[in-house]
Amino acid sequence: MVLLKPETSPEALNSSSVMDEDVLEGAQRATRLGSEILKNPEDSVYPLVKEYSDVFGTRLISCLAQSIVSRGSGLYLALLAKSGMVRESKSPHSTPTFCVRKPKGKWRLVHAYNKLNNATVPAQTPIRRKDVLLNIMSGCTLCSALDLVDGYYQILMRESDIPLTAVSTPSGMLWEWLVMPQGLSNAPATFNRLPLRRVFEVMRANKLYANIDKCVFAAEKIEVLGCFVSRVGVRTDPGKVKAIAA
Repeated sequence: MVLLKPETSPEALNSSSVMDEDVLEGAQRATRLGSEILKNPEDSVYPLVKEYSDVFGTRLISCLAQSIVSRGSGLYLALLAKSGMVRESKSPHSTPTFCVRKPKGKWRLVHAYNKLNNATVPAQTPIRRKDVLLNIMSGCTLCSALDLVDGYYQILMRESDIPLTAVSTPSGMLWEWLVMPQGLSNAPATFNRLPLRRVFEVMRANKLYANIDKCVFAAEKIEVLGCFVSRVGVRTDPGKVKAIAA
């Protein structure tokens, strides 16, 4: 849902722009990943993960080749259209779109929703501060982390807001999003409104799917917002410190 400020004109909307794979360190991380737990029936978390195996996947879009994204955003959006995430648009609004490379070499689709975001009423849904989250988690014996498969794309756009999400490609095609795209200012707050069994039940009821290869269950140490949290407390990720020192 996009709530626009009252003074917003149609022309003002046109413009012609959490969890890393390294969640845990070394062998410990590897043994607590969901995909590894499913290979070990002796693991204490195995029965729970197995019971809710239907809420896990790897990608919402099958056969997504990296070359498709690298060759052009238009081809990527055409693939999304086949998956029912976007459709061709005749909207009077337009936002440019392009691809940027992720740190690990993959590609991310980016939209410059600057004008739409400037005209949007900010969501008042509070997102917990980093220090509050770390204080809550500090001292926990076991922690788990879930990574939803293309999480934003699992949230439907309100029908009346779909034309506002229209994006253009270098080829001149105009597409509009049927699901929540990345780049909307209120997207994080919307996503944030959505204990393991309770989480799985909510995911199953709302047809949300997690990436089993990035999920971590019952780990003694977990990475949260650039820090490692365990039962002994909180410490800064050494990799972040090294990057700053360099």
